[in-house]
Amino acid sequence: MRWRRARVHSATDVVEKPEVKCRVRFKQREEEEEEEEEEEEEEEEEEEEEEEEEEEEEEEEEDEDEEEQQQQQKQREQHQ
Repeated sequence: MRWRRARVHSATDVVEKPEVKCRVRFKQREEEEEEEEEEEEEEEEEEEEEEEEEEEEEEEEEDEDEEEQQQQQKQREQHQ
């Protein structure tokens, strides 16, 4: 009887261990996927920020160009 009980316990241990390994692997995969998603989100945010900065710079340049044109027109009007 003792031998059978020990054998049953060891058989359950063997059965449980692969499940635990699968659970651990599944958790690791989930964590890796979450990390990848976070990295992708960060990259997207950085790209959006860069685009916004570029747009702002372009707008500033356009504003400066407009100001220069207005000043030139004023100078022309004054000379006439």
